[in-house]
Amino acid sequence: MDILDTECFNLVIITLLLVTGVSRYLVVRLYDPSKRYRSESKRTILNTRQRNIQLRLLFCVYNVENVPSMVNLLEASYPSRYSPVSVFTLHLVELKGRAHAVLMPHHLMNKLDPNTAQSTQIVNGFQRFEQQHQGTLMAQHFTAAAPFSSINDDICTRARQESRAHRHPVSQRAPCSVAIFIDRGETEGRRSVLMSHTWRNVAMIFIEGRDDAEALAFCMRMAEHPEVSVTMIHFRHKSALYNTNITTGEETEPSECHLINDFKSFSLNKPKVHYKEEIVRDGVETTQVISALGSTYDLVVVGRDHDLESSVLYGLTDWSECPELGVIGDMFASPDFHFSVLVVHQQEGDDSFAMDNGYKLAVSPHRGGDPRVHPRFSVEEGYTSVDLHNR
Repeated sequence: MDILDTECFNLVIITLLLVTGVSRYLVVRLYDPSKRYRSESKRTILNTRQRNIQLRLLFCVYNVENVPSMVNLLEASYPSRYSPVSVFTLHLVELKGRAHAVLMPHHLMNKLDPNTAQSTQIVNGFQRFEQQHQGTLMAQHFTAAAPFSSINDDICTRARQESRAHRHPVSQRAPCSVAIFIDRGETEGRRSVLMSHTWRNVAMIFIEGRDDAEALAFCMRMAEHPEVSVTMIHFRHKSALYNTNITTGEETEPSECHLINDFKSFSLNKPKVHYKEEIVRDGVETTQVISALGSTYDLVVVGRDHDLESSVLYGLTDWSECPELGVIGDMFASPDFHFSVLVVHQQEGDDSFAMDNGYKLAVSPHRGGDPRVHPRFSVEEGYTSVDLHNR
């Protein structure tokens, strides 16, 4: 007895094909997996500075050789009892084979796991720095083992809960600002995780835009460090010389104007803080100024995105090979430069985001001595543990 005749069988096959095709299209169009990483609040470095909010950083580390430079970056951010920093380290391990992806705190890792030894070396480097800055910096350490094609999910998950800055390829999904770190801190031979050369000279390249403002906000924190020299190099088109607004260019946003003016005022009272203007006509002259930086600096900080129609960048966009670094960051990726580079991208979104006040520091009178010391801050007040089950 025939269960299905030829006509019914053909109809079933056509129906399955239609349902499969339409379902896939609807899922692609209606389901956006990146929505689970989106934040409803503003989590930027600029926001922490303007609203006295604790700075939280997520460092994504591939290998132990990157730790000394990342510790330098922490040192330059100048954690203090009045302006503490919470750090979350995430050791990224490429997972091969059919094993399940894992995200766990370092202290829960299996000691027999071959990845545990390298994770321990990474943790030791940060813990030594934490011990030297007790009461000003607190750290938690995690390991994420997953295929590199999907490891950005673990990064975004950690960032969604705790952080303000980390790295590519999650810049379009991250619920906070993102920074790509080009580490050129190598010395002859293998570097020790527990010993690193402290940065002394930092430069910030400012052209215009939200990302440059975010980078400048971080550099203003560095500028408070008594042992770090910070130089802001402000690129302006020659037409700005004929503008009645002598402080900034005509296209600069008001918020950027205030930030630039704050830095200039700060430089008047700090001998190690400098403001320089470079007047250029096009991208060729911009390149000449950047090429002249040589080996003067240990670190250069720059925003990722700029107005590609800007006269300052005219002609440079045709040569950009790494869009994730931006036009200027792509130039610094050249082997002609020997300093480390931090490319900053501000959190995606507009001003409609609510302010994140969950980590706002208490305001209380200062005691004698260091004016940055906050008398009410303690490890218990300034640190929030991570709940891995709330994902």
